[in-house]
Amino acid sequence: MQAHTKAASMQISQSLADAELLQSRRDQIGTKHTILSAFQKAFTLPDEQIVILTSATEPVAQSFFEAFERVKSIHSSCQALLTTEHNRAGFERPDWLGGLTMV
Repeated sequence: MQAHTKAASMQISQSLADAELLQSRRDQIGTKHTILSAFQKAFTLPDEQIVILTSATEPVAQSFFEAFERVKSIHSSCQALLTTEHNRAGFERPDWLGGLTMV
């Protein structure tokens, strides 16, 4: 009987350790998701603004200038990234933006 109790206790301890590990991984994934969402919000242009900037049929209106300001803001943020340890992201975004600013 004592052996069964000891075996059950070891199983419970292992299950608790596994649960703690899974909780830690879930928290890490949540943090990464939050960071990625913030990065995407700061460094991407919505599809509607891409259409406004690249379409020859769209009239040049206030929305065009708002989209263009957004591109300039993203470009500026990329320049700031180049001065940090995240300079790879700072290089990749301007490559994507280059096609928009040349339109």
